Amino acid sequence: MKDSCPSCGSYIAIHRHAISGKKYELPLSDLKSCSECYTPLNQSSEEGIRHYIPRIYIDFLNAFIKKEIVFPIPTSHWLCVFSGLWVLASSLTKKRSEPLSERIEWASGIPLTSVKNPKGIDSLSSADRCILMSAVFWLLEDWPYRLVALSKGTEFSYSVLSDYSFIPFWVDKVFKEEFYGRKYFPSDQEFLMAFNHLRRKGVPVKACYLADLFDADVTACHKRLSKLFS
Repeated sequence: MKDSCPSCGSYIAIHRHAISGKKYELPLSDLKSCSECYTPLNQSSEEGIRHYIPRIYIDFLNAFIKKEIVFPIPTSHWLCVFSGLWVLASSLTKKRSEPLSERIEWASGIPLTSVKNPKGIDSLSSADRCILMSAVFWLLEDWPYRLVALSKGTEFSYSVLSDYSFIPFWVDKVFKEEFYGRKYFPSDQEFLMAFNHLRRKGVPVKACYLADLFDADVTACHKRLSKLFS
């Protein structure tokens, strides 16, 4: 698998064939060529990614393939898992996260400071993405304590999440309580997702069950239920 063209170095983006060519139907023959210079993408030698990959990353990939969830965060919803991983990875590439990246590299041995992200995670090479995600999974091995401890005294704060419209509760809770000093309470969207999750599981949707699920105040959960379903 390649992430860039062996000829011009452009990142492989299959959808750009339709954009640059203004086509609504993409011929299958185009998929084997670079969208910028049209060089066949199979004209390159094989390369491997050689750097540290934590065991938890490999375990996660195996669990995903087998549809078995073994993950150190309080959720069984794959959308919440992947959204949270995206938010964490993106936050580590921000300018104000550089001191934290240096500490993560020092503590873990993962060369995180070598990853540069001028245009977003999508622009990173596969090697850099693997380094970045290795750092994220290293943090998750002792979530959230490694992140909190290594962030102390740096500019890393809740404001790094300002660009994201949806932040999963398992990330939002840590950032609000540890970096913002504010007691976390789930949003209306999270309440509705939790409501549907409990109903699918056959669990009675009561304030006490939601309070346990979110580690929140029962009375506050009861008021939120009344507001949403009155």
